[in-house]
Amino acid sequence: MDLDWDVPAVHTIGSANEFTIGLSTPQVIEGMVTVTYVRQGWEVDNPGVAKHLEIIQEYAGIDSASNPTIVGQMVGKVVVEALEIAGDDLTRESLIEAVEFIENFLCSVCLVPATMSSGDHDPFQGAYLMRAEGGRWKTFSDLISYEGTLSGTMTAADVKK
Repeated sequence: MDLDWDVPAVHTIGSANEFTIGLSTPQVIEGMVTVTYVRQGWEVDNPGVAKHLEIIQEYAGIDSASNPTIVGQMVGKVVVEALEIAGDDLTRESLIEAVEFIENFLCSVCLVPATMSSGDHDPFQGAYLMRAEGGRWKTFSDLISYEGTLSGTMTAADVKK
């Protein structure tokens, strides 16, 4: 993949959401790049996002899905998966063991499966590049895997592989 592009800035996944576009205006943020491992709230034709929208409308009174609500569901789904693996006799140790047993778990709003082990607690070791286009974040790459790369050691050269 050739990443020889000129962008005004790169945003982290936590701040790359609808609110950032709204506060800065679509014209200012147009072309900004970030990554994602979850679906976007505007993808209402996707069954996972459609179900998410039903849940937040019914239980939270929220009319539209957003990156924060989608990420919240993703976190909740991973926690539920860990609790189900841990079983009824829940202890701190059994929960840690369960988390470390999660492998290729793809939640309904996830784009990348979660996998963890005793030596690696980063559940999502891959992401898609997204760019702000026309007031929305849109993916524009294939999956970029960084499995096995320790947090804080990844460079632009790693992304170009």
